Parts: sequence; C-alpha cells; structure tokens
Amino acid sequence: MKKILFIYFIERNLGIVDKAKKIEKGFSDENCKVKVIGYVGRGRKIKRIIQIIGFYLVSIFTITKIKYDIIFIRNSYYFIFIYIICLLMKKEIQVEINSKESEEFSLKKMKIRKILAKIALNIAVKCSSKVHTVTHELVDYYKKLFPEAFIIYNPNFVVDEYMVERKSNIHQNIKANIVFLGSTAQAWHGMDLFIKKVVVGNSWFLENCKLHIVGFCSAGFKSLIKEYDLRDIVVLHGYQNGVSKKLIMNEMNVGVAGLNLKLKGLSEATPIKVAEFLHAGLPIIIGYDDNRLKNGLPFILKIGITNGKTVLQNKINEFIKTSQNNYDLIEQAQKYAKKNMMVNNYIKNIIT
Repeated sequence: MKKILFIYFIERNLGIVDKAKKIEKGFSDENCKVKVIGYVGRGRKIKRIIQIIGFYLVSIFTITKIKYDIIFIRNSYYFIFIYIICLLMKKEIQVEINSKESEEFSLKKMKIRKILAKIALNIAVKCSSKVHTVTHELVDYYKKLFPEAFIIYNPNFVVDEYMVERKSNIHQNIKANIVFLGSTAQAWHGMDLFIKKVVVGNSWFLENCKLHIVGFCSAGFKSLIKEYDLRDIVVLHGYQNGVSKKLIMNEMNVGVAGLNLKLKGLSEATPIKVAEFLHAGLPIIIGYDDNRLKNGLPFILKIGITNGKTVLQNKINEFIKTSQNNYDLIEQAQKYAKKNMMVNNYIKNIIT
C-alpha cells in the first residue's frame, strides 16, 4: 500500500474543491493510504491569514517528519516556501500544472506575482520526479522551459459521477435548457460574449431557450442581464453541488464550455465541466481544443466566438435543435465520458 501526501491550496471555495476531494477518493480507491493537507479560502482576512499560517506549519512539519512514497501538489506560487523545504531536504514531489501561471499574471499586470510564480515553479520542477499538465499544449510549453524534466499529459476528469442515466427520465421540454457550469467572473469563459453575440438579437433562441448559470454570477454579468432585459431567459442558480446540482443537470439539454480561452494565453484546456456535461449526457458548445475530444464527435459543436454574429447564431440554433432530447446523442456522450474521462486514469498516472 503506497503512502500518499496530497497538498492543495485554493484561494476561494469554488468547484475546484470538489476536484481535490475526488483526487483524494481516487487515491483511496486505488488502495493507497492518503494524507490530505488542504487550504480553501473562507472567512474574513484575519481568519484566512491564521489558517494559511497553520496550513504552512502543518505542511512543513508533515513533509519533514513523515516519510511518504509520493508527495503530490497542485502547483501554485503560494507553495514557494514548501518547495524550498523540499529542495533543501531532497524530498521528491510530483506537481500538477493547470495553466501558464506567469503569463496569466503578465496579462493581468501583476508583476510581483509573476516573479514569485517563476521562482516557485523553477524550484518545484527541480524537486519533481514527474510534472503533470492537463493539455498537450502545456506539455510542449513546459518541455521547452524545462527540457530535463519528466513532463506528462494528465487531463482533468469527471468529478460528479452520479450524474448519469438521464435517458430514462429525460423530459420533453418545451424550451431547450442550456447550462453553463462555473463562474461568470472568469472572463476566459466568455459568457458575456455568449450573451452579446449568441443570445441578444437571436429571436429563435429568445423564444425557444433558457440559459442556466450554475455557479458564481458576477455583478457585471447581472448588469448585462438587466441591460438587455433577459431576466426571463437567464436563470441564476448560484453554486450547487450534490443532489441539488444533479436535479438541475437532469433538466438540461446542452452544455456551454469556455469560449474565450485566449485570455489565459491558451488554446487548449481539459476542464472538469466538459467531462461532467458528457457524463450527464449533454452535447456541448465549446470554443477551444479539448485534447480528450476526438474530431467529428456528433455531440460536440466547436465554435469561434470571434466569428460573425449571424453565423454563430445559426450554428448554435441548429445544434440545439438537433441535440434537444436526442436519446442517441445522450447515450453516446455518456459512453464516451465513462471510457475516456474517469478519475482512475488520472490517479494511475501519478502512482505508476
């Protein structure tokens, strides 16, 4: 039985917390003894500072005093001191990288964070026996930066596995329910563009569809809904998980993934939401390359959000018409997710 130490740091209580819990369960399911040290930002500033100090102390004590077969860390510049300890004590780690962190900070003009991120990553890679990235694009990017490192592709996976068997209870909805999972505050999702270019002025969509937002809704997005008088079209559910999320997803017909990934300096991603849409039997509208998706899948519509408004609207309208309550597509999507997007594949890349 392998002993695993899994460390993660999440600034806000978002859906990524569920991913961390799924990884923990994945280790246990593979007969590993797993110790988890996690921080999730909650409460007021003083409380968070105290929690962060406690998180660092526990992490450093555990790394220095207890022997583990694998130390697995979700990379973040916050871990710079932990990486230094690992380097000084010659502790091997494995890290997961989800983005071009320093480039993101450049785009946001966060110079200090960019410097910290570069230093932290350099130390992390020196300590790492294996670096996990979630896209082929990131594999190529980091291999150029760290040619001596062992870098592999290890994509995201389905988190909420209970969202299945929609075929038996699907409703013949009068209106098509289009769903987005995530935070509208993250500009790269492009939901503001979806409203402006797909919904506004699209008479067929306005008459025949509802757009559901399951997750955090920013003040800017709410203002957009008000500006275009879409309160009867856009339904805000807030953050949901467990049974409440399942009940919402069982009523949906089509999922919307990220549409403006270039804002992160990326052209590829393997987000959890795509895996969960497919596992729930939902065809998907997507605006970037997802390495897990083969070309020509009938339940995927890939679009360019910068295309002309009329072209976009026509493509999306037709896809929704074709997909709504299409039992064959539901079954194909679910089978594809179960074969290609489960957590056991992710865990095996860590422990083998």
